[in-house]
Amino acid sequence: MFHDNETVRIAAVRFLCVQKEFRSKGLLPVMIKGMIRRVNLKDIWQGAFCSDLLVATPVTTISH
Repeated sequence: MFHDNETVRIAAVRFLCVQKEFRSKGLLPVMIKGMIRRVNLKDIWQGAFCSDLLVATPVTTISH
C-alpha cells in the first residue's frame, strides 16, 4: 500500500501505434508484453496509459 508523500515510479505510455496492415497480425499484445518486460527490468511495477478514445466511466480514483 502507498503512504502519504510517497514517491512512486511509473511508466507512462501516451500512444502505441500499429500500422494498419499489421493490426490483424496480433502484434499489439507482443509489443505490450515487450514494453512491460523492459519497464520491469528498470524495477518499475506501475504503469499508466493515455488514449484519444473517450472512456465512459472512470477507471480509477485517488482519495486524499
